[in-house]
Amino acid sequence: MEAFLADHAEASEVGRAFVGGGALECEGGELAALVRVSMPRTRFDDLVIYDTHRDSLELLRSEQRERKRLAIHGLRPTRRLLLSGPSGTGRALTAGALAAELNLPLFEVQAERLASVNEAQRDRRLRLLAESMERSRGVYLLDGSGLASGVLSACLARLFLDLEHGESDSPFVLVLDREDRLAEGAVESFELSIHYFRPTRPVIEQLIRKRFQRFDLRGVSLAQIVARCGELNHAQITSACARAAKSAILRNSPYVEQADLLRALDDERRRVRR
Repeated sequence: MEAFLADHAEASEVGRAFVGGGALECEGGELAALVRVSMPRTRFDDLVIYDTHRDSLELLRSEQRERKRLAIHGLRPTRRLLLSGPSGTGRALTAGALAAELNLPLFEVQAERLASVNEAQRDRRLRLLAESMERSRGVYLLDGSGLASGVLSACLARLFLDLEHGESDSPFVLVLDREDRLAEGAVESFELSIHYFRPTRPVIEQLIRKRFQRFDLRGVSLAQIVARCGELNHAQITSACARAAKSAILRNSPYVEQADLLRALDDERRRVRR
């Protein structure tokens, strides 16, 4: 337990140093331009996900926390995680929650910094990223949805090659809209793959209850609210809930008004249709 607490204290200090910006000033600021660093606060309990997904993530968390014990037996924790599915379904939020659960900084790789350069420059930046993963423990996130399939495959091949003989146990999370954008061999290089779907009615109801757990919903018909959510994703529903919650707070009321929530959902639906 003492080793576990010491490990977390060290990770927390590293995270604060990176968020402060000092540790990213190396290599003429090139790494600082490639990676955005934060210390997320969202935890697994805040996520509305399927139980099977939660079980997989909790196992990954346990392996990462106990990586030193695993190493004694010649084993390593799960490190490569592929999260696929439509935008707004909680993929990047999951990566942030993993970082928070491990008390680690989240290093978000700026995909456009890899797409806008030639192959030699891209390889150099990926080498810097691999060195950062070796030197600075954290959760590293790359959203590859906007990268051409060829560029994405080349980036992964280069990065994994640079990491092949290293000691890094930092989790690397790839977010994609569709898993089939990766070649079969690239998919197999990920130890854990989770696919996210647009929310079903039960998931929508659970999401709404979780977002309003500090408010009174007795004046709200959840059946009507869920029906109005239509094609909205997790992020859009969460945004609508936040607006309705703000209205209740500004009224100095613990009650959520159904009209406020319906109006916020309709606004989100109009944005979708634009």
